[in-house]
Order: sequence, then structure tokens, then C-alpha cells
Amino acid sequence: MDTNTLNLPKKGFAGLVQNWRHDLISAISVALVALPLGLGISIASGSTVPAMAGVISAIIGGLITTFIRGSHVGINGPGAGLVGVSLVGVVALADPGKANGYEYYMAAIMMAGAMMAVVGILKWGKFGDLLPTSVVRGVLAAIGIIIFASQIHIALDTGFGKAPAIESLKALPSNLANINWPIAIISLVSLIILIIHPLFINRLKFIHYIPAPMLVLLIAIPFVFIFGLQTEHAVMIFGKEYMVGPRNLIQVNNITDSFNLRPNFGKIGTGQFWAITISVFLVSTIESLPSSKAVDKLDPYKRQTNLNKDLVGNGISTILAGFVGGLPVITVIVRSSLNINHGARTKWSNFFHGLLLLAVVFFFIDEIQMVPLAALAAILVFTGIKLASPKMFKDTWKRGYEQFVIVAVTIVTTLQFDLKTGLAGGIFITLLIHLVKSHIPVNTFFKYLRKPQYNISKDDNKVVLKVRGISNFSNVLNLTQQLEVIGYGKDVIIDFSQARLVDHTVLEILQDWDDKNANKGGSFDIIGLDMHVTTSQHPLSLHVLPLKSTLFLSKRQQNLKELSAKHRWTFDPEVVWSKSRFRKFMLFETRPIEFSKNRLMGRFNEVSADWEICDITFDEGAFLATEVHHSTIVLISMDHIEIPRFEIEKEGWLNKILDLAKREEIIFPDQKFTGDFSVKGTNNQRVQDFFNEELIAYLTENKRFHIEGIKHGLLVFKSFRFASAQEVEELLEFSKGLLDIISKNASLQVEAQA
Repeated sequence: MDTNTLNLPKKGFAGLVQNWRHDLISAISVALVALPLGLGISIASGSTVPAMAGVISAIIGGLITTFIRGSHVGINGPGAGLVGVSLVGVVALADPGKANGYEYYMAAIMMAGAMMAVVGILKWGKFGDLLPTSVVRGVLAAIGIIIFASQIHIALDTGFGKAPAIESLKALPSNLANINWPIAIISLVSLIILIIHPLFINRLKFIHYIPAPMLVLLIAIPFVFIFGLQTEHAVMIFGKEYMVGPRNLIQVNNITDSFNLRPNFGKIGTGQFWAITISVFLVSTIESLPSSKAVDKLDPYKRQTNLNKDLVGNGISTILAGFVGGLPVITVIVRSSLNINHGARTKWSNFFHGLLLLAVVFFFIDEIQMVPLAALAAILVFTGIKLASPKMFKDTWKRGYEQFVIVAVTIVTTLQFDLKTGLAGGIFITLLIHLVKSHIPVNTFFKYLRKPQYNISKDDNKVVLKVRGISNFSNVLNLTQQLEVIGYGKDVIIDFSQARLVDHTVLEILQDWDDKNANKGGSFDIIGLDMHVTTSQHPLSLHVLPLKSTLFLSKRQQNLKELSAKHRWTFDPEVVWSKSRFRKFMLFETRPIEFSKNRLMGRFNEVSADWEICDITFDEGAFLATEVHHSTIVLISMDHIEIPRFEIEKEGWLNKILDLAKREEIIFPDQKFTGDFSVKGTNNQRVQDFFNEELIAYLTENKRFHIEGIKHGLLVFKSFRFASAQEVEELLEFSKGLLDIISKNASLQVEAQA
């Protein structure tokens, strides 16, 4: 059984009493992000949408959704992905010559919420897995482009009005001459903060606890006074005058004034109304379901979300939000990731975040109106860039050129037509590519899609699932049904040696299943994929029979191979799917591992310990909030030595304050050591006894290493990047010195006991 399941946080009010401190600390950080995002999403959704609409949704998501959903530590509120649908929906539903589009849109929101709730009640949440991963990525990228196009002119105050995304982007070059530079400076400073903020999270620990959107507001508000935005006047910059004034500030009413709007169902009988309703439902579901699953990956206690119950909770909350003038309520991954990373343990963190937002909008409404629109526009421009970033396209290309084509087709059709057409176009091109790549007749291809073949057997106490035919997104539910038959907690091998084609979506689904299986004490591995041809070196790329792939070693891999031969180690450059050996370490409790490769293995004969060095790729956050990291780590196994569970790393000053507040850090008599390092563990006394003077002296000389200990093992790494061959030797040298001291101390303890 996973150690995280032994001490699960209590539920209900008992969980509130037990964990309120952790949940409140994380809720404060989340609320600081939710406020500017809620305001920004509302303003970006159209001029007739109340500025408080997004904040209302966040408040409902906290105070109401918390008690009717299936998630444990997710955050509920408005999603940026709905900006594009809202922009179109509010305009399309308005009566000619009137500004009442939002009243009709509120009715569409309520109906979309009802559809979400019905899907959850009927337990149809699983059908979300039928969408190809690259199509979902393409839809989100298209939404990102729409958000960027709708906000870039506001951020620069070019004076260009509302227009479809493609027209807005085409108009950008010709409107650069109309930039209002005082406003543009606020936006540019805000964008710089948002861009560089992640770069310092792992370098300056205190930055980790100041959310980037709130940092933007803190720095943007002084510009209100610098440029005098409270009054209409001209500002001289670069030898030219620019008009600024209250129009450049956010205009919000008291939150109770937003409740004066009422949904109008007058167009419920029109096709246009239902087209908007279905679009809201699809985007809400597409954004919410993967977010809920991503939250489970990040939860250090590995609890599982009831996805159908989550849809019901979000659906009911969306109905309520639509009725009182809010936007759709979904599970939002960026805020959920922040919530978990800041120590949330129960659903009360979501409740606290809603309560804090409610207090802010009631007592600080005047301060909110000091926020420059340019700062909010910059936050949304950055959100759009993140959804459709060059990095996303680069990562997609790494997964295979066919995945890039799928994403591109989905983006183009979504921008040119609408979301539904984009989804259909993406699914069509995916099936066409699979048909061409499989090299089988059309009728045989679709036969395999309808009737994939599975065989479950046992071999040496392992359950073997053999897959034949075509295994892709369209029949992934058949595969998950077979996995349900096997059940969690088993030692499972998936054999794809007779599968004609295995696609990207299937491999991602198996990664998710692997995490759940491991949480129940099971293991997992995939065989047979080495017989397939791939279009890239990425482990999750499309795999097709019959040709055997040729392994190509990079220059770094060649160096590692030569280093291995020199020292008579074992070197294996292939991808290793099994991740069970990492999960027991605290570092990976909230950081899902994608895969490992380039394994070097050997033995420290002097201390009778086996070691392994490998490259790992893991995630910080998930889904839209994902930051992918790479590292080279050392794993040491020493069955004859038992050590306490601990984690040690160099510490920053804000970590000290937070650890003190949460009473997590272990204090040592050596004050310099306590000041230099953050040490955590499950048994304070054992950890204090373990770190004797010799070990403390050794670690003080080598401050840059992160070390974790478990009962019979150690994990060591130095940087969030792959190590060179020389650095691999340095890692081993440090690990050997560390192990020598530990082994020596263990021998002395045995002698003392004797």
C-alpha cells in the first residue's frame, strides 16, 4: 500500500478542524490569483458582460460547488477557455440595436449547466476520453489565439474595436502606429513579470508564494498614479501626447448590483441559441474533465475524483451562476495546481478561497477599481500565449509530425468556423492519418476500430493484457473496460506486439491508469512497442507495425555509453515505463513522472549498495498549468541499512517562515545547519539522530544537492536539467561519499547495541 494512503486527511468538519491552517494558507494564494483572473475573464468576454461575472462564478465555485462535487483539492471557478465562446455568444444572441445579448447568454449558460449535470447523472463522463489528445490540444490552442486576439488591442490601447480573431490579428500590424504608450508600458511591464516569474520559482523560493497575477497588480497599480489615470488628460511620452483617463481603469459595480440581471429564455427555440449552448457545454467539459483528472495526479494523497459527480457539481453551480449573472463554473487547473503546491489538504481550501473573494469584493470594491485594464488584458494575453505557445507547438512536433498536423487542422477549422467544426475537423484528420499510417484496407481498418481484440492471461503472478488490431482514441473505452476487469493494485503488463497501431491518446490514458494502479500497490509495464515504427523519438508518439525501429544514440548518449564501458557499468538508453521506484519519494508526490530513460546501473561494492542513474521527465503542475522538468537523478538501494524517511534541500528565507507557520521543518542543535537547510521527515527524533556531526559537515560542503531518504534507499539530484557525462561522475562521487558516512554510522550503531 502507498504510504500516502495511511494518513489521509479527515473528511467533513473533522477535516476542517484537522487541516484548516494548511487549507487557509493555500486558499489565500489561490484567491490572489482568482480575483484578477475572474475580472479579466469577465472583461474579455464582452463589453456587456458584468465585470464581476467571473468573480461571482469563483465565489459560487468556492461556497457552493465545494459541497456537491467529486474533487478533493480542486478549485472551481470561471475558465479562460470560455472567453472565445462568450465573445461570440453575447454578440450573436443580442437583438439588433440592443445590448441585451448577455441576458440571452445567461440562459444559454444555465442550459449548458443542465447538460453538464445530466451527463454526470447518466455517468457519461468517461466519453470525454474519446476525444483525441491532440484535438483537445488544438482546440485549446485555438481558444488561446482567440483570447490573444481579443485582448492585444486592449493591452496596447490601439483603438481597434471588437472583431473575429483572424481579422483582429490581421489588423494588428497596421494598428501598431496607434499604440497608446502609457497604457502599453503598463501591459509590457505586466507581461515581463508574467514571463520571468516561472524562471525564479526554483531559484528564489519566496517567488513561489507570490502568484504572478497578483504580482502584476501590485506593480501595475502604482502606474495609475504615475500616469494619473484617475482623470482624463494627456501624457507626454517620446515627444508625443497620449490621452489617458478613467476609461483605462476597471469599472465595477457593487457585487449586489450584478444580481439585477435576469436570464432571458426568449430565444430558446432558435438554432442559434442551442449552437451557443452546445459550445458552452463542450468547452466547459473539455476544459473541466482533463483538469479534474490532472488534479488527481498532483494530489499528494492520490485520492481519486468522481468525474461524474464533478460534472454534476459544476453543472448545478453553472445553472446557479447563469441565474445570478455569473459565468460557467468548471474545475480550473491553474488555480488547482497552485492550491495543491501551496499545501491544500481538503475541500475546505476551495471553500476558503470563495469566502475570501466574497470578503474582498464587499470590503475592497474601491481598491479593485484602481486596477488598470491594461494589467488584466496583459494577464489574458499571457494566458492566450500559454495556450498557443511556441513551446506547445514544439512539444507537439516532438511527439510526431502527424500530431502537429492534427493540432494545426483543428486550430484552423476552429478559427475559420467554430468550435464544433474544429472538433469534427480534428477527429476526421486524426482518423485519416491513422488509416494511411496503418497500411491496411479501409474496411479492415474500421473493423478493427469497432472490434479491437483483447486477451487477458497470467504469467508469473503478473496479469498480461494482449492488444490486437487498432488501439486508438475511438476505442479507448474498450481498453479501459478491460483494465477495469483486471482491477487496480495488480502487477500488469500491456502487450502491444500484435497491435497494428497504437496512438498518442491511448498511451496517455495508460499513463493515467498506471498512476491509479500504483496508488493501490500495483506495478505496470508496456512491452511490444519496440517492434513498431514511430515518427519521433518521443515515447508517446504514434506507433505503427510492421517495421522495427532503429535506435539512434545522441552525442550525450554516446558519451554515457562510453562512460559505462569505461567503468563496466550497465547502460540502457531505452524508455522505461515503470515508475514505481520513484513514487515512494516525497519529491514526486505532487510531480507526475512521464518516463525515464538512459539508465546507468552499478554497485558500490565497499558498502554493498546498488545504484542507478537515469534521466527523468516529470511535470510541475498539470494540463494547462504544466511546467515540464528534466533531471538526472541517482537512486540507491541498500537493503542492509535502515534509515529514517527524510527530505533535505537548501532553504530560502520565506521557506523558513512558511515552515514555521505549518510546523513542518525539523530543528537541529546546529543553528547554521538549520538555517542553511530545510529538513523534513516523518519521525523528528530519528532524523535528528541520523544527521550526526560528520554527515552535517559533509552536506554543508555540498549545499546544492537535494537528497531524500526512505527505509532502504536514497534519492539524489542536483539540477532541473539533464547532467553531462562529467556531472554524472560527480553525482556518483557525491553519492558514494554520502553512503560511506551513512554505512559507517550504521556500523557504529550496531557495535554500540552489541
